[in-house]
Amino acid sequence: AWALRALRVGPELGEFPLPPGEETTLQVDLKGPKGEPMDPKQFALSFKVGNSIRARLTATPGQEGVAPHPFEAVAVQPGMATMMMPPPELAELENQITMSLDGITKWLAGDGRLLLQGPIVEMEFTRAAPAA
Repeated sequence: AWALRALRVGPELGEFPLPPGEETTLQVDLKGPKGEPMDPKQFALSFKVGNSIRARLTATPGQEGVAPHPFEAVAVQPGMATMMMPPPELAELENQITMSLDGITKWLAGDGRLLLQGPIVEMEFTRAAPAA
């Protein structure tokens, strides 16, 4: 899993404040939400904020079944999300992530970091600590 460390939004990619003490995570998987196999260039994304936000990322070009190294152009298709009312401190962050997904056009991975980027969004992740 990956932990969100920075979110930058808008044409100027201004820093969006992350709520202190709350960890937003991203799981990247080669299988769909129901465990079904996916195309080797597709990845299931699952963000955990207050709710779970799902999306499908398609990488082009690249080697089949290989994570991006170091950069690939991508398209992200937003998917389903749970619809519970998140805690107030997470509501705006969740909204920003949801609204930004289809603006992601590339990802870069390496050195324990993952960047999801587009013209008006940048999400920076580091490897999350394993669950105890």
